[in-house]
Amino acid sequence: MTDLRDKILDLMKTPTARDNQSLVGASNISNPCTRCLADDMLGSRKSDSSFAWMGAWTGTAMHNRMEDEVTQHRADQGWLSEQRLVLGEIPGYGTVKSTTDLYLPDNGGTVGDFKSTTRDKLAHIRRALEEPEDPLEITKVTEARVKVSGYLNQVMLYGRGVRDTLHLPVAKVALIFLCRDGVSDKDVWVFETDYDENRANKVWDRAVRLWEWLQAGNDPRQLNSHPQCYYCNNVRNWSE
Repeated sequence: MTDLRDKILDLMKTPTARDNQSLVGASNISNPCTRCLADDMLGSRKSDSSFAWMGAWTGTAMHNRMEDEVTQHRADQGWLSEQRLVLGEIPGYGTVKSTTDLYLPDNGGTVGDFKSTTRDKLAHIRRALEEPEDPLEITKVTEARVKVSGYLNQVMLYGRGVRDTLHLPVAKVALIFLCRDGVSDKDVWVFETDYDENRANKVWDRAVRLWEWLQAGNDPRQLNSHPQCYYCNNVRNWSE
């Protein structure tokens, strides 16, 4: 007889629509590691679904709860949640779509992206976003700089998608960090900045150029991994 624990685990690991996504989305295109983006576009990046899956599961649950809260309590104020966007068309690849977490009409239009984290990680993320780079800073802050660079790329792409798909104004973007192990209000932190269309376009254009390069028959193994890429340094099978 199947153990109840196994049944619960099976339920929690049921693939979602996002898990079954066949084309890249904003989070992939925003990855500072070009090698990983190439593998994602080719559908060849390996993953271990049993590795650190609980954090992702909790993050999805947080997103679902926030969507419900926005829909029930802020829709009358013009807030929008989980809006499907078209980011653009990559010739020979397809139409790239994604979903933005939050849109507020306030302050000329603000696009928000929820990020699940922990209190320990948030301390390093805050330093990465608020303090200038220091060659003597601890490794975890350096790693956080890479992570938040991808986050900012992603939310800028969302801003571009909101303008192009929903035809709504976007003046600001915001990263909204929710600590899974939070105990008080201070464990919810927001970093807000101006929308940068130039950055969004550069991130998109990199993906277009990369696909052209791949379609020309080039081998993604020729590409350098980002030196701080967690996947390449800890998960990738280097015997490929």
